[in-house]
Amino acid sequence: MTLMPRPLRIEFEGAFYHVMNRGLRHLPIALDSEDRKVFLATVGEAVEKYSVNVHAFALLDNHYHLLMETPLPNLHQTMRYIDSVYSRRFNRRHSLDGPLFRGRYKSRVVETETYLLTLITYIHLNATEAGIEQQPSHPDRSSHCAYLGGEFPPWITTQFLLSHFSSRRDYEDYILGLPGKHALRENSAIFETSRWKAILGSDAFVEDIMSRTGMERPRRDHPGVRQVLTNTRSPERVVAATAKIVGITAEELVRRSRSTTIVDAQSVASEILVRHAGFPQAQVGKILGGWSHTSIARMISRVEKQEELSKMRDRVLGVLKNVQCAN
Repeated sequence: MTLMPRPLRIEFEGAFYHVMNRGLRHLPIALDSEDRKVFLATVGEAVEKYSVNVHAFALLDNHYHLLMETPLPNLHQTMRYIDSVYSRRFNRRHSLDGPLFRGRYKSRVVETETYLLTLITYIHLNATEAGIEQQPSHPDRSSHCAYLGGEFPPWITTQFLLSHFSSRRDYEDYILGLPGKHALRENSAIFETSRWKAILGSDAFVEDIMSRTGMERPRRDHPGVRQVLTNTRSPERVVAATAKIVGITAEELVRRSRSTTIVDAQSVASEILVRHAGFPQAQVGKILGGWSHTSIARMISRVEKQEELSKMRDRVLGVLKNVQCAN
């Protein structure tokens, strides 16, 4: 069976992202104003902890949108904190357990010169279009009120976007007056497509990001996949390369074992398959003998923390790269 990996996360200094996530089975992620207060507090903690800038947000009953800028290449860490910490707080408050969100957040790099104003219009009118309120001015529904001079939430960064307008009134006129219903639907189509593009911008912008991050253009037969090493698409090749470097058989590597050597090899293979090929942790667990996704997450963490395993990972990637060049 051929497993399709998810798109790689694109991270670099100074990137702007449109980020969103939705509740599992479209269920609510915020039941009341207290939940919204907790969510915004969690985002604020992430802003301080990871030094990111949040330029806009919209928090609806069953999903959220964020316009984020990362001075450091740490979007994954930031969003993992927001989604996991808020999920625990939501479950604890409502005496629930299990996943709150339908999966990992969606993100795409956005070219600000082309899509910035359209994106902030979409985010700030998101609640209005959902029929929640007549105007996007409620402070725990969107960041619109912060752009009108409000103090809440304090971690919102408004200067950059407001610099595109002559005044706050000019901004308000743009957001509320420019897009009518029909025009808003046309603009929204850019951001609501079911298949999110990893990069949203002009051809020159896309080429620049791909060059900066070392990405290859996706193969025509797999248009949704953007990754560095073609050979990491194949779990069998990753398993074979890892087994060769470690000195075990591929059959040993895909069976659960208490052997430190095999667990180390599985940790390295897990890190490559998840971080470099974009496979979901649950699928990687099945490939490597039936580990749970939480076990795979711990294995990946071991590789990231232990220098010896990191070096082993780099050697495996080197093998995969050499095979790709030979092909």
